[in-house]
Amino acid sequence: MGHARTGSERGDSSESPDPRSLPLFGVNPDEFHDTKRSRAVLAIHDSIMVHPSVNLTDETPEYIASDIFGPLNQSLPLREWSRMCRDAGLHLRSNFYANISLREVLNRGQQPLLMPRSRAEVSELFDVIQPGTFYRAVYSRRRPKEPDWADGRSLLDWKPVISSLFKFEWPAAGGAWHNLKQ
Repeated sequence: MGHARTGSERGDSSESPDPRSLPLFGVNPDEFHDTKRSRAVLAIHDSIMVHPSVNLTDETPEYIASDIFGPLNQSLPLREWSRMCRDAGLHLRSNFYANISLREVLNRGQQPLLMPRSRAEVSELFDVIQPGTFYRAVYSRRRPKEPDWADGRSLLDWKPVISSLFKFEWPAAGGAWHNLKQ
C-alpha cells in the first residue's frame, strides 16, 4: 500500500486539479475509482496544469484519493481576499503563481491580451483560470503605480524596480578574473 502524502509534503495544493472539473469528464469527484478512464482524465489534467509538482497519473491510488477526491476545498478566490484587503487599506501587488504563469504568456507573445490590466488584475485573472488554494500574495499599504496604457511613449519610461533581494554587483575593476570573490 502506498503512502498518501499531505499537501504540505508535495507543495502548494493549487498545483492539483480542481475537483469541480472532474464531472466535466464524467468522473465522480466524491470517490476515486482506479480505472483506465480515471487515469486518462488525470493525464489530461497533468497536461493542462501550468505548474504541476507531481505527475498524477504515476501516483498511487491512495495518494490520488486523498489529494484530489473527497472533500472540496472551499477556500476564497484571490479576488475575494483582495477585496477584503482593499477594505482594510491594503493593495494587492502580485501573487507568486501569477508571476510563474506570466512568464509563459510572455514567452508565447500573448501579453497584448492582458493589456491594459494592472499586475493585481492579471493575478486575479490567472486565479480564475487556475484557482489556488493557498496564496503567496504580496499586499502593500501603498497603492501601486499604474502606467498610462493610452500613451505608448510613456510606457517606454517604465522600467522594472530591482529590490535589494536580487541585488547585482559588478566585480571591482582591475585584477584577474580568477581573483573574483566567491
